[in-house]
Amino acid sequence: MLFTSQSAIDNVIIGRDNVNDLEVQKAKAKIAPLQITVKPTGSKLTGTLRVEVENDLKDVSAYEPAHLEIKIIGEGNLQALKPIVFEIEGVQVFSDDPETSFTLSPVGYSGEWVQRFAFVGKKNFTIPSLEIKYFDVTRQSEQSLQIKAVEVKVKSDGIKREELIDKVDSPSSKIDFMAYLDYLYFLLTFIAGFIVAKLFKLPERTPSFKKGEKIKKSKSAKELLEVLMACDKNLFSNEIEALEAMVYKQDKGSLSSLKASALKRLA
Repeated sequence: MLFTSQSAIDNVIIGRDNVNDLEVQKAKAKIAPLQITVKPTGSKLTGTLRVEVENDLKDVSAYEPAHLEIKIIGEGNLQALKPIVFEIEGVQVFSDDPETSFTLSPVGYSGEWVQRFAFVGKKNFTIPSLEIKYFDVTRQSEQSLQIKAVEVKVKSDGIKREELIDKVDSPSSKIDFMAYLDYLYFLLTFIAGFIVAKLFKLPERTPSFKKGEKIKKSKSAKELLEVLMACDKNLFSNEIEALEAMVYKQDKGSLSSLKASALKRLA
Protein backbone atom coordinates (compact mmCIF):
# COMPACT_ATOMS: atom_id res chain seq x y z
CA MET A 1 0.00 0.00 0.00
CA LEU A 2 3.02 2.32 0.36
CA PHE A 3 3.82 2.05 -3.37
CA THR A 4 0.47 1.49 -5.12
CA SER A 5 -3.26 2.16 -4.86
CA GLN A 6 -6.19 0.01 -3.83
CA SER A 7 -7.57 0.03 -7.38
CA ALA A 8 -4.30 -1.34 -8.75
CA ILE A 9 -4.43 -4.17 -6.21
CA ASP A 10 -8.06 -4.92 -7.15
CA ASN A 11 -7.12 -5.10 -10.84
CA VAL A 12 -4.43 -7.69 -10.14
CA ILE A 13 -6.73 -9.81 -7.94
CA ILE A 14 -9.74 -9.70 -10.27
CA GLY A 15 -7.62 -10.24 -13.41
CA ARG A 16 -8.88 -7.43 -15.63
CA ASP A 17 -7.76 -7.38 -19.29
CA ASN A 18 -6.02 -4.05 -19.03
CA VAL A 19 -3.60 -5.36 -16.42
CA ASN A 20 -0.22 -6.72 -17.46
CA ASP A 21 0.84 -10.08 -16.15
CA LEU A 22 2.92 -10.06 -13.00
CA GLU A 23 6.53 -10.77 -13.71
CA VAL A 24 8.03 -13.74 -11.93
CA GLN A 25 11.72 -14.42 -11.72
CA LYS A 26 13.22 -17.66 -10.52
CA ALA A 27 16.51 -17.80 -8.67
CA LYS A 28 18.55 -20.58 -7.10
CA ALA A 29 20.31 -20.31 -3.77
CA LYS A 30 23.11 -22.59 -2.71
CA ILE A 31 23.73 -23.36 0.97
CA ALA A 32 27.07 -24.81 1.86
CA PRO A 33 27.09 -27.93 4.11
CA LEU A 34 27.17 -27.15 7.80
CA GLN A 35 29.79 -29.12 9.68
CA ILE A 36 29.01 -29.91 13.34
CA THR A 37 31.80 -31.26 15.51
CA VAL A 38 30.82 -33.11 18.71
CA LYS A 39 33.57 -33.43 21.33
CA PRO A 40 33.40 -35.98 24.16
CA THR A 41 33.42 -34.63 27.74
CA GLY A 42 33.79 -36.24 31.12
CA SER A 43 30.50 -34.83 32.38
CA LYS A 44 26.91 -34.86 31.20
CA LEU A 45 26.50 -31.35 32.63
CA THR A 46 27.50 -28.60 30.19
CA GLY A 47 27.31 -24.83 30.32
CA THR A 48 28.56 -21.77 32.17
CA LEU A 49 27.75 -22.23 35.85
CA ARG A 50 28.50 -20.92 39.32
CA VAL A 51 27.46 -22.00 42.81
CA GLU A 52 26.24 -20.02 45.83
CA VAL A 53 25.95 -21.44 49.35
CA GLU A 54 23.99 -19.94 52.25
CA ASN A 55 23.87 -21.41 55.77
CA ASP A 56 23.26 -20.72 59.47
CA LEU A 57 25.42 -23.55 60.79
CA LYS A 58 27.40 -21.85 63.55
CA ASP A 59 26.78 -22.60 67.26
CA VAL A 60 23.49 -24.51 67.14
CA SER A 61 21.96 -26.25 70.15
CA ALA A 62 21.46 -29.99 70.42
CA TYR A 63 18.52 -31.18 68.30
CA GLU A 64 18.20 -27.70 66.78
CA PRO A 65 18.09 -27.76 62.94
CA ALA A 66 21.06 -26.23 61.09
CA HIS A 67 20.11 -25.02 57.62
CA LEU A 68 22.02 -25.11 54.33
CA GLU A 69 21.00 -23.86 50.87
CA ILE A 70 22.86 -24.75 47.65
CA LYS A 71 22.09 -22.65 44.57
CA ILE A 72 23.54 -23.33 41.08
CA ILE A 73 23.11 -20.46 38.62
CA GLY A 74 24.01 -20.10 34.95
CA GLU A 75 23.31 -21.34 31.43
CA GLY A 76 23.42 -24.86 30.04
CA ASN A 77 21.57 -28.14 30.48
CA LEU A 78 20.61 -27.38 34.09
CA GLN A 79 17.82 -29.95 33.87
CA ALA A 80 20.53 -32.65 34.07
CA LEU A 81 21.33 -31.77 37.70
CA LYS A 82 20.38 -34.52 40.15
CA PRO A 83 19.26 -34.05 43.79
CA ILE A 84 22.15 -33.89 46.28
CA VAL A 85 22.22 -36.48 49.08
CA PHE A 86 24.17 -36.07 52.34
CA GLU A 87 24.80 -39.05 54.65
CA ILE A 88 26.32 -38.13 58.02
CA GLU A 89 26.64 -40.63 60.87
CA GLY A 90 24.62 -39.64 63.93
CA VAL A 91 22.87 -36.78 62.12
CA GLN A 92 19.35 -36.66 60.74
CA VAL A 93 19.32 -34.97 57.33
CA PHE A 94 16.14 -33.44 55.95
CA SER A 95 16.04 -32.07 52.38
CA ASP A 96 13.49 -30.52 50.05
CA ASP A 97 13.11 -31.49 46.42
CA PRO A 98 15.17 -29.18 44.18
CA GLU A 99 13.42 -26.02 43.00
CA THR A 100 14.08 -24.86 39.43
CA SER A 101 13.50 -21.61 37.59
CA PHE A 102 14.52 -22.02 33.92
CA THR A 103 14.03 -20.08 30.70
CA LEU A 104 15.15 -21.22 27.27
CA SER A 105 18.15 -19.32 25.84
CA PRO A 106 20.32 -19.67 22.68
CA VAL A 107 22.84 -21.80 24.63
CA GLY A 108 20.32 -23.97 26.51
CA TYR A 109 18.42 -23.41 29.71
CA SER A 110 19.16 -20.29 31.74
CA GLY A 111 18.19 -19.81 35.38
CA GLU A 112 18.85 -21.36 38.78
CA TRP A 113 18.59 -24.68 40.62
CA VAL A 114 18.09 -24.61 44.40
CA GLN A 115 18.05 -27.34 47.08
CA ARG A 116 17.64 -26.76 50.84
CA PHE A 117 18.73 -28.96 53.75
CA ALA A 118 18.27 -29.17 57.53
CA PHE A 119 20.73 -31.09 59.75
CA VAL A 120 19.80 -32.22 63.29
CA GLY A 121 22.44 -33.63 65.64
CA LYS A 122 23.25 -33.90 69.33
CA LYS A 123 27.02 -33.34 69.06
CA ASN A 124 29.56 -31.69 66.75
CA PHE A 125 29.51 -32.96 63.18
CA THR A 126 30.93 -32.15 59.73
CA ILE A 127 29.00 -31.58 56.52
CA PRO A 128 31.30 -33.12 53.87
CA SER A 129 32.65 -31.22 50.88
CA LEU A 130 30.99 -31.59 47.50
CA GLU A 131 32.29 -31.37 43.94
CA ILE A 132 30.05 -31.08 40.86
CA LYS A 133 31.92 -31.49 37.57
CA TYR A 134 30.75 -29.89 34.32
CA PHE A 135 32.12 -28.89 30.91
CA ASP A 136 32.52 -25.13 30.63
CA VAL A 137 31.62 -24.05 27.08
CA THR A 138 33.35 -20.68 27.53
CA ARG A 139 36.70 -22.10 28.66
CA GLN A 140 36.30 -25.23 26.52
CA SER A 141 37.50 -27.39 29.40
CA GLU A 142 36.16 -29.44 32.29
CA GLN A 143 35.55 -27.42 35.45
CA SER A 144 34.02 -28.16 38.85
CA LEU A 145 31.76 -26.40 41.32
CA GLN A 146 33.34 -26.65 44.78
CA ILE A 147 31.35 -26.70 48.02
CA LYS A 148 33.65 -26.71 51.06
CA ALA A 149 33.17 -28.92 54.10
CA VAL A 150 31.57 -27.19 57.09
CA GLU A 151 32.26 -27.89 60.77
CA VAL A 152 29.06 -27.57 62.81
CA LYS A 153 29.52 -26.98 66.54
CA VAL A 154 26.69 -28.09 68.79
CA LYS A 155 26.42 -26.24 72.11
CA SER A 156 26.25 -28.37 75.25
CA ASP A 157 23.54 -26.19 76.79
CA GLY A 158 20.91 -27.39 74.31
CA ILE A 159 17.82 -29.47 75.01
CA LYS A 160 18.58 -33.01 76.17
CA ARG A 161 16.72 -35.81 74.45
CA GLU A 162 15.64 -37.43 77.72
CA GLU A 163 14.04 -34.16 78.80
CA LEU A 164 11.73 -34.23 75.77
CA ILE A 165 10.37 -37.75 76.32
CA ASP A 166 7.65 -38.41 78.89
CA LYS A 167 8.69 -41.02 81.44
CA VAL A 168 6.58 -43.98 82.59
CA ASP A 169 5.54 -43.95 86.23
CA SER A 170 7.49 -46.53 88.25
CA PRO A 171 7.33 -47.64 91.89
CA SER A 172 9.20 -45.29 94.20
CA SER A 173 9.89 -47.85 96.98
CA LYS A 174 11.73 -51.19 97.05
CA ILE A 175 10.95 -54.33 98.98
CA ASP A 176 13.09 -54.74 102.11
CA PHE A 177 14.15 -58.37 102.52
CA MET A 178 16.48 -57.76 105.42
CA ALA A 179 13.94 -58.58 108.08
CA TYR A 180 12.86 -62.22 108.36
CA LEU A 181 9.23 -61.47 109.11
CA ASP A 182 8.88 -59.16 106.14
CA TYR A 183 10.42 -61.79 103.90
CA LEU A 184 7.93 -64.42 105.10
CA TYR A 185 5.02 -62.03 104.66
CA PHE A 186 5.90 -61.19 101.07
CA LEU A 187 6.61 -64.84 100.26
CA LEU A 188 3.13 -65.82 101.40
CA THR A 189 1.68 -62.92 99.45
CA PHE A 190 3.46 -64.09 96.31
CA ILE A 191 2.16 -67.63 96.67
CA ALA A 192 -1.38 -66.35 97.23
CA GLY A 193 -1.15 -64.12 94.21
CA PHE A 194 0.09 -67.02 92.06
CA ILE A 195 -2.91 -69.13 93.07
CA VAL A 196 -5.36 -66.29 92.39
CA ALA A 197 -3.80 -65.70 88.96
CA LYS A 198 -4.45 -69.32 88.07
CA LEU A 199 -8.10 -69.03 89.03
CA PHE A 200 -8.82 -65.62 87.55
CA LYS A 201 -7.35 -64.08 84.39
CA LEU A 202 -6.19 -60.62 85.33
CA PRO A 203 -6.68 -57.88 82.75
CA GLU A 204 -3.51 -56.75 81.03
CA ARG A 205 -2.26 -53.31 81.95
CA THR A 206 -0.25 -51.04 79.77
CA PRO A 207 1.91 -48.20 81.05
CA SER A 208 0.18 -44.84 81.11
CA PHE A 209 2.16 -41.87 79.85
CA LYS A 210 2.02 -38.45 81.33
CA LYS A 211 0.63 -35.71 79.18
CA GLY A 212 3.18 -34.18 76.81
CA GLU A 213 3.98 -31.01 78.69
CA LYS A 214 6.77 -30.15 76.23
CA ILE A 215 4.27 -30.32 73.35
CA LYS A 216 1.77 -28.11 75.17
CA LYS A 217 4.39 -25.50 76.04
CA SER A 218 5.70 -25.15 72.46
CA LYS A 219 5.06 -21.56 71.38
CA SER A 220 6.13 -21.78 67.71
CA ALA A 221 6.18 -24.22 64.81
CA LYS A 222 9.98 -24.48 65.00
CA GLU A 223 9.93 -25.27 68.73
CA LEU A 224 7.22 -27.91 68.30
CA LEU A 225 9.17 -29.44 65.36
CA GLU A 226 12.29 -29.84 67.54
CA VAL A 227 10.26 -31.49 70.33
CA LEU A 228 8.52 -34.00 68.02
CA MET A 229 11.72 -34.94 66.16
CA ALA A 230 13.49 -35.60 69.43
CA CYS A 231 10.61 -37.67 70.80
CA ASP A 232 9.78 -40.06 67.92
CA LYS A 233 9.98 -38.95 64.29
CA ASN A 234 8.15 -42.11 63.12
CA LEU A 235 5.22 -41.64 65.51
CA PHE A 236 4.80 -37.97 64.59
CA SER A 237 5.76 -38.24 60.89
CA ASN A 238 2.59 -36.46 59.66
CA GLU A 239 2.93 -33.61 62.14
CA ILE A 240 6.67 -33.24 61.40
CA GLU A 241 6.02 -33.01 57.66
CA ALA A 242 3.42 -30.26 58.19
CA LEU A 243 5.70 -28.34 60.59
CA GLU A 244 8.66 -28.52 58.17
CA ALA A 245 6.46 -26.96 55.48
CA MET A 246 5.50 -24.17 57.90
CA VAL A 247 9.11 -23.53 59.03
CA TYR A 248 11.11 -23.95 55.82
CA LYS A 249 8.55 -23.17 53.08
CA GLN A 250 6.51 -20.56 54.96
CA ASP A 251 3.30 -22.57 54.39
CA LYS A 252 0.28 -21.71 56.51
CA GLY A 253 -0.86 -24.12 59.18
CA SER A 254 -2.54 -24.36 62.57
CA LEU A 255 -0.11 -24.82 65.44
CA SER A 256 -2.92 -25.66 67.86
CA SER A 257 -4.29 -28.36 65.55
CA LEU A 258 -0.86 -29.97 65.21
CA LYS A 259 -0.43 -29.90 69.01
CA ALA A 260 -3.80 -31.59 69.47
CA SER A 261 -2.93 -34.24 66.88
CA ALA A 262 0.42 -34.98 68.54
CA LEU A 263 -1.15 -35.23 72.02
CA LYS A 264 -3.79 -37.58 70.66
CA ARG A 265 -1.05 -39.94 69.47
CA LEU A 266 0.40 -40.04 73.00
CA ALA A 267 -2.97 -40.95 74.49
